[in-house]
Amino acid sequence: MGLENRRAPRVAVNLTATMMAGFETDIPVVIIDISLTGAKIKADEVAVGTRVSIEHRGSWVQGRVMWSEIDRFGIRFDTPLRIGLLYDHAIRSAAAARAAPPPPPVVAEAPRLARTGFGRRAA
Repeated sequence: MGLENRRAPRVAVNLTATMMAGFETDIPVVIIDISLTGAKIKADEVAVGTRVSIEHRGSWVQGRVMWSEIDRFGIRFDTPLRIGLLYDHAIRSAAAARAAPPPPPVVAEAPRLARTGFGRRAA
């Protein structure tokens, strides 16, 4: 799925955007994670290798589809984000993820043995 080629850490976001792919324009999509070098997009399947442009509130990024599934795909940006609203989201989300305390460890409760009435008196 292209994960082995990923160099920049991605952070979860939920950004509505529009996409241009081929001759199709204004396709509604949702950016579900982003880094400085790529993003995961929730939308109908797009063929691997397709060139796309994504627009979010006036901030544009262009790239190529690197992997695709039925309802999402990943793109690698032509150039890393350096300015704009998408850059701000990637940086702000990454900083928030680093600052967030780690979740508490999950401790499994030991299974309780059923009382059979044998031995000591069952209460």
